[in-house]
Amino acid sequence: MKYLVTSGAVLRFTDGSQVELTPGVHSFDKHVTEHWAFGAHAQAISEEELKQSQGDDDLEVKVTELETTITGLQQQLTEKLASQEAGNAKKQPSANK
Repeated sequence: MKYLVTSGAVLRFTDGSQVELTPGVHSFDKHVTEHWAFGAHAQAISEEELKQSQGDDDLEVKVTELETTITGLQQQLTEKLASQEAGNAKKQPSANK
């Protein structure tokens, strides 16, 4: 069975061993899943949910691309506003008429 780990943790056992949980989808031995704190950091995931989560990789790529586009557009907007403000400052008539 696969488990979706949502938050990192280190599970310590009475025999002195420990298992590190890292976010993502992983398989674990039964003794790890029976640890009292395991459920606070991971949950079982079905094959259907696993397939859907793998599709999330495509979404991450798309989000990264969109963030890059947004950053570029914000920079263009900032530059355009700055040039307009500079132009408006030059066009303002003097108050001494």
